[in-house]
Amino acid sequence: MLSICAGFVHGVGYRPTRPWARALLHPLLLWPAMATLAVIWVHSF
Repeated sequence: MLSICAGFVHGVGYRPTRPWARALLHPLLLWPAMATLAVIWVHSF
């Protein structure tokens, strides 16, 4: 849930000023995390 929310925040154009927050919300981290969690969710049913 957290990665989906972070992806939405990134998608609307929010750019954090703190370096650690910018690294946490980086698309190279978010997109694979969202894809992995989506695959896990689909295969859980």
